[in-house]
Amino acid sequence: MTKTTTRRSIITNAFNASNKMRNLSRHLLGASLAILTLSLGGLDSALAQNTDPCTQQQLLVSSWQNNNVKVFNACDGSYLRDLDNANRLSGPQAILQGSDGNIYVVSERNNRIIRYRGSDLSFMNVVVGNSAETGAAVIAPISSPTGAAFLDDTHMLVVNFDTQSAVVVDITGNDPAQMVLDGGSGLSRGPDVGIALDFQRNAYIPGFDNSSVVRVNYAGQGEPERIVRPGTSSLNAARSVLINQDQELLVASWRSNEILRFDLNTGEYLGVFSDQVRQPTHMIYRSADELLVSSDNSNYVKRIDARTGASRGNLVSSGAGGLNGATGMLLMQKSSEPVTQADQIWLGGLANIEQNQLSTNALRITQSGFFGQALDPNAVTRNNWGQLSIEFNSCNNANLSYQAEGPYFSAYGNGAYPIQRLARSPVSIECEAIGFENIDTNSWMSGVWYGGPSRDGEGFSIDVLENNQAIVTWYTYRARGD
Repeated sequence: MTKTTTRRSIITNAFNASNKMRNLSRHLLGASLAILTLSLGGLDSALAQNTDPCTQQQLLVSSWQNNNVKVFNACDGSYLRDLDNANRLSGPQAILQGSDGNIYVVSERNNRIIRYRGSDLSFMNVVVGNSAETGAAVIAPISSPTGAAFLDDTHMLVVNFDTQSAVVVDITGNDPAQMVLDGGSGLSRGPDVGIALDFQRNAYIPGFDNSSVVRVNYAGQGEPERIVRPGTSSLNAARSVLINQDQELLVASWRSNEILRFDLNTGEYLGVFSDQVRQPTHMIYRSADELLVSSDNSNYVKRIDARTGASRGNLVSSGAGGLNGATGMLLMQKSSEPVTQADQIWLGGLANIEQNQLSTNALRITQSGFFGQALDPNAVTRNNWGQLSIEFNSCNNANLSYQAEGPYFSAYGNGAYPIQRLARSPVSIECEAIGFENIDTNSWMSGVWYGGPSRDGEGFSIDVLENNQAIVTWYTYRARGD
C-alpha cells in the first residue's frame, strides 16, 4: 500500500525491553546495611555527575515523508541535524536504542533496520534486511516493518504492516526468526506499532486498518488475542500504544484525534485521555508527568500532561528542520565513552502490595545532591525512573522485574532476575514456621534482599507499612550509556 502523511507510523515505547540487567554487578555486603539508613528524599544524592539534562538529551523523530530522522534538542526543541546523509532510510518508523548504546531505525519502504553509533550518530551497518552496500539480505523475514522493541540485548520484536505479522529476529543473525503473530490469523490489520511491553512478556500491538489492539505473549505462553476489539468506542485507526503509570493502556486513535484509555487486563474502555493532538501518531514519556506525542499530519511534537491529558504546548514546532510525516520518536541520552566504572545510584518509591506481589509505577531517582554540608535540598531533583515489581514465591525468594521509562530507558531498559533474602530475620523465621502458603500477613516481606552471589554488590531494602504498602529502596549502579 502507498503511504501519505495521513497514513500511519510507529511507537518506540519508552518501555523498550531488555530482559537482561546492564552490567551492574559488584560487591554488596557492607552496602546492604547502608540501605536501611537511606531516606527517600535523598535516594541518589550521591550521584557522581551533576549534569544539566538539557545538555545531555536529544530527541530523534522519524520524518517519514522525506526519508530521514530529525535530531532535536530535547529541552527546547531546536533542530540540530539530520541523522542520515546517504539515502539509506526510506520511510523511517520506529527508533530504538540498544543496550550497546547504539541507535536502530526501522526503515519501512526498503525493509531494513539500520544501526547508527550512539556516540556520534554515524552510520554503522544494516542489521536486518537488505544491505545498502552489497544488496545482500542480512536477515530476511520482514516486510514493510513499522514497529520494533528490544526483548533482550540481541533479540528484537518486529511488526510488519503488509504481512500483518510479528516476528522475533536476532540482530546478530545467530538465531532463526520466530513468528509470534501469524498474519493469517487476521487478528491485526496494519500493525502500526507503538508497541508496548509488560512484565509478563506480552506485547501490545495496535492495528491501523482494523482499529484494534492485539496482545501477544512473545515467550509463547498462550494464544494471541484482541485485547481491544475493533472500533471500540471512538477508536479509529490505532497508531501506537503506551502503558501509563496507572497500568492503563493508552491508544493513539489517529482518525478521531484522540488518545483513549483502556483497562490493561480486560481491554475495557475507560474514556478519553486527551483530544489535544491532531492525528496522534506516537507517544513516549518525557518525564513522570509529561508525554511527548508526534503528529504525522501537523508535523509537530506536542507536550501532554501525563495525568490530565492537557496540552503544554509544542516541544518541536510544526515543520521544524523540515520535519514532514512525524512518526516514531526516541528520547536518548548523549553518549560519549562507555562507562567502565559505574557510580552508585539509589532508587526508591512507595509500593502497593497485592497478595504475594509488590509493585510500584513510580520508582524515583534523585539527582544533583552532594554529600554532607554540601547538600542543598533545594537543588535536588526527583525524577520518575520507572517501574518495579517483586513477586514472592517463598518466604526467602522472589522474582524481580523492572522497566525504566522516559530518558532513563535507553540506558537501563527493562529486565528480570531472581532475588533472595540476604539473611534470615524474625519475620522470615515466622513466615517459615507458618508456611508460605498459609501466611495471611505481609510483614514477612520486610528485610534486605539481593540477587544472590552473582549479583553481589547491589540490593533492595523493603520496609512494609500499613494499608498494604511498602517503601522499596534499590541500591545499584549507574548503567553503561547513562
